[in-house]
Amino acid sequence: MDTLEAARIAYEACLSKKATDVRLLEVTGLTIVADYFVICTAGSSTQARAIADEAR
Repeated sequence: MDTLEAARIAYEACLSKKATDVRLLEVTGLTIVADYFVICTAGSSTQARAIADEAR
């Protein structure tokens, strides 16, 4: 699995758990930490945990 595929899986996990403001950002060449960031908003800490669990 390449990094884009992993990022897309995380993105889809956010959508499946009803996250809002879901964004997939390519940061290749801007940082050595990651190639992509997946950012979203959760309405509660319970929802945030569910999103994180689904993305793993």
